[in-house]
Amino acid sequence: MQKKRSAVGLFFSYFFRGIVVILAIVILVLSVFLIKGVIRGKQLRAKNSNKAAVDESILTEHGDPDDLLTNSGKTTEDTEDSGTQDGLGDDSTLVSSENLKIVVLNATEVYGLAGSWTSRLQDAGYTDVTAANSFVNYDHTSIVVAEEGMGTDLLKYFPDAELRVGSVGQDETDADVSGVQIFIVVGASDAGEQ
Repeated sequence: MQKKRSAVGLFFSYFFRGIVVILAIVILVLSVFLIKGVIRGKQLRAKNSNKAAVDESILTEHGDPDDLLTNSGKTTEDTEDSGTQDGLGDDSTLVSSENLKIVVLNATEVYGLAGSWTSRLQDAGYTDVTAANSFVNYDHTSIVVAEEGMGTDLLKYFPDAELRVGSVGQDETDADVSGVQIFIVVGASDAGEQ
């Protein structure tokens, strides 16, 4: 003999089944977004893995990184013979970053990191610096410049940073990327240096 269910019992039975189905769909959708984010992060890391190596000897050869911009400490003979140094161009092609449009991107989980670095750079005389967030976290800092010769003066603040010519896409940050000449993508390696 089959037992008949009451209307309330049927309601709760279908209600709980519906909740289980909805939760399963939500978990599936979140899993797809997570996998998509991981794949996108790997693609961005692979794209950014073409690093332009900076020979540290050019930063320490004359003691002060500012020597790269001013030629101070060099004689005329040294300047004439120096030519190019490790693909960064000769000293006359190096550009001061003080009046260039710079965006500092926080590529870590440390709240306010880009704002701290922005304040520090503004205090040092950089006039057009703003803070924003990177959608991807990085272990190491990168300085991404629009043209060869830019950003070398920023290496004194981020000595272990990768300096490369390129750009940051609108899909990688919440910043307005139009007209930006230098992006400083602050990674975990410089999270404690503020």
